[in-house]
Amino acid sequence: MEDIRVRLSVLWLFATLNYIYADVFFCIDVLGSGKGGPGVLHFSPGAWLVIAILMEIPMAMILLSRILKPTANRWANIVAGIIETAAVLLTSFILPILHLMGTSSYYLFFGAIEVACTSLVVWYAWRWPRETAPRIEPSGQPSLLQQLSSPNRGQPLISRHYTHNGRF
Repeated sequence: MEDIRVRLSVLWLFATLNYIYADVFFCIDVLGSGKGGPGVLHFSPGAWLVIAILMEIPMAMILLSRILKPTANRWANIVAGIIETAAVLLTSFILPILHLMGTSSYYLFFGAIEVACTSLVVWYAWRWPRETAPRIEPSGQPSLLQQLSSPNRGQPLISRHYTHNGRF
């Protein structure tokens, strides 16, 4: 289980760095090329809040992927991954295709990487192994179905815990 937490956290870190570098490239492109000045972007305070939330989600998920309990972690990664994937698809691909917004080759490049990364987050979180506590029957033993589905069925209990070097 720890492996999936690390994997998701690293994917969120990678996505966050790509978001930041795409925005850095945009700032250099706009401000450094003379295409615009400080007033080039005109967003309402509400729009800036939405942008801030969209940037905070992947940064928060770097940490949350490591500390949330499995069920909450799984769903948080699925929901956050879908939100971030949809936002990038909308701003990098759909709006430019509809000619409602311009784009550039570097934004498409970063956008493709970001979509791949957040799609992987959703995929890994969706496939997160479900942990179930063994159901104990009134007799104090696991249910028959759990005994039959156990990978160690048929082995005595003592040999299940016996390691390759002969120690417990």
